[in-house]
Amino acid sequence: MRFWHRQPSVALLAQAAGAVTALGAALLWLGGLDVPRTLPWLVAFLVLTIAGERLELARVGALAPSAERTFLGCVGAVVTGVVTTLMWPATGSLLLGAGLLALVAWLVVHDVARRLLRSTGLPRFTAACLLAGYTWLGLAGTLWLLAGPVTDGTRYDALVHAVFLGFVMSMIMAHAPVILPAVLRRPLPYHPALAVAAWLLHLSLALRVVIGDLRDVRGAWQLGGALNIAAVLLFVLTAASASVTATRRASAVARTTTPRRPAGPGAAAASSGAADSGAAAAGPGAAGSGAAAAGPGAAGSGAAAAGPGAAGSGAAAASSGSAETGAATVSVDPRNPR
Repeated sequence: MRFWHRQPSVALLAQAAGAVTALGAALLWLGGLDVPRTLPWLVAFLVLTIAGERLELARVGALAPSAERTFLGCVGAVVTGVVTTLMWPATGSLLLGAGLLALVAWLVVHDVARRLLRSTGLPRFTAACLLAGYTWLGLAGTLWLLAGPVTDGTRYDALVHAVFLGFVMSMIMAHAPVILPAVLRRPLPYHPALAVAAWLLHLSLALRVVIGDLRDVRGAWQLGGALNIAAVLLFVLTAASASVTATRRASAVARTTTPRRPAGPGAAAASSGAADSGAAAAGPGAAGSGAAAAGPGAAGSGAAAAGPGAAGSGAAAASSGSAETGAATVSVDPRNPR
């Protein structure tokens, strides 16, 4: 409620609905319901959470109010389908599939990914991963819409991997270079090898799901599964390597640009009543180059002499208000007192 009072929005409603479905899945599982029956709840949790985040970013492009209402209707259809699967699995699967397809259509139309696809570097990589993930989510919605309740067999395998590997993992790859540096406080610059891992993931997933599961080709299913693992590991290793390299480069640059400390011993220290080299001091005292003397005596360079009058090399001696820069000698002549 605190978040709602701070910023009420449709995106927050979608994410809250995702959190409720996650809680429902946990309670159903604790109550003895098996994982295939709780799968719609788990899928809704991830899909609605990610969709809410994408809605927030879609507002950058001046989203129309009608678009947000349509988005909210898609979220309502997904939640209604999820709840209905408990009582009427066939009807619930039909509603869930239709809701997911409507949500995918909304994301494809309103997400900034379509415009970023024409850019280069990280924006293009992010857009490609997003659109590929929407494609896999659309396949999952189609399976629920056409095949009805799916709790085992090759279609169940296709459904699980289309959502959790095709959609969710693709979203992780798309957001990793942006989210992980903020969370881990380590740089993660984009590297083309990240795109290689993403392409390997989607091609191997197509081999596993489209050919292996939907056409029941066991060899394609096995090879696709092995390549799925290789793609995820390649992405993790590439991201870790890029992060370590960027951290080392940043440390090297910081060392070369750090200013040196000033010299320690031998530095000139100023005390009360001291003046810089070449300055003249007035008053009953005297100041010389690099030294200061106070009182009716005199100060020399590096030495002080006290008495009725004294002068040292490079010092200034003052007597009753007389001063001279460089070297000054003041004496008292007993034959001509003043």
